[in-house]
Amino acid sequence: MLQLENVAKAFGGLTAVQNLSLTVSQGEIVGLIGPNGAGKTTLFNLITGFYKADTGRVVFQGQDITRLGPADRCKRGIARTFQHVRPFQHLTLLENVEVARIYGRDPANTRTQAQRDARELLQHVGLAENAGAHASSLTLMNRKRLELARALATRPTLLLLDEWLAGLNPSEVREALDMIRALRASGITIFLVEHLVKALLSVSDRVIAMDAGEKIAEGTPMEVATNPKVIEAYLGPEMHHA
Repeated sequence: MLQLENVAKAFGGLTAVQNLSLTVSQGEIVGLIGPNGAGKTTLFNLITGFYKADTGRVVFQGQDITRLGPADRCKRGIARTFQHVRPFQHLTLLENVEVARIYGRDPANTRTQAQRDARELLQHVGLAENAGAHASSLTLMNRKRLELARALATRPTLLLLDEWLAGLNPSEVREALDMIRALRASGITIFLVEHLVKALLSVSDRVIAMDAGEKIAEGTPMEVATNPKVIEAYLGPEMHHA
């Protein structure tokens, strides 16, 4: 579904992503781990078009999208959540999701359809009772639910989750992991960045590890968790023995 070929991105003299190649297949949950500054969010920005690659290619469903902007990539079926959730605070939850439903892949034809679909999505993420509330009133977990509903409203085939579990308590993390599995069961391919390593390993089919802009390991969760390079760069001996 997604193929990156020798993609690189530098900011001034700092190389954030260095000649990185990877694939994500349809129906997979792929996890991305690495220390702060490894280039993970930059990589997500390259996939979604917020940054343009300096070199290399981004291919989605067989089409070269390297030069397309975020809106065009969204229309092709790529959506994301952001590490720092920023809903339209002055709009209701329903209006937040409606806006997303009017854009993206297969956009709603009418405001009525957008509203109906938005209500269904809010129901899906457990926010239907708050549909008329302003986004500014939400707890962190519910802001994350809203962020997910907005991403889903664009009808993605590939969903990128950037630190979606950050700040959640253990029961909320379990609930969020169940949501991720349900999304995959509904036909959405998922690529996620997460610092809660055990949670990521438990939900991913395959894991990629980055350090200093480069891919240092790739494989099953167990293979990556026991890889000496990953232990040295990121996990540390404590995680290895856990």
